[in-house]
Amino acid sequence: MAVLCDVNWLVALCCQAHQHHALACAWLEAGNGDKGLVVCRISQLGMLRLLTTPVLMKDDVCTTNTAWLVYDTMMSDSRFSYREEPLRLGRVLRALTKDYPFSPNLWQDAYLAAFAMTGDFSLITFDKGFRKFADLNCVVLPDDATLKI
Repeated sequence: MAVLCDVNWLVALCCQAHQHHALACAWLEAGNGDKGLVVCRISQLGMLRLLTTPVLMKDDVCTTNTAWLVYDTMMSDSRFSYREEPLRLGRVLRALTKDYPFSPNLWQDAYLAAFAMTGDFSLITFDKGFRKFADLNCVVLPDDATLKI
């Protein structure tokens, strides 16, 4: 099963100074991405946004051109591919958010969960909040660091 990449995993993978860089690399090098790693528009834009945000990246902040270079370098790895939205995503997104209490990360998390669910992908992340989506096949690092998809 191919794996949809959450923004926080992508940033950790691409930024050597990130606290989880070694863990993201180890998970990838353990063969977990061999069935394909998927980037969607929201994870792409999130990664580019974070790489160019000085308050987050500090001395490692990227210019927009450098952020694109980081993205292009990552995507040149044959394990990565970009995918458009699956057809049923909107219906699943609505179902995941219906009657859900307020949460600042609900919309983006629900979008990525719906993308993974409708595209028949698992999801790789460092965000434990994704566990709220019962039907989502998800690996949350570092807790699930030893698991293979």
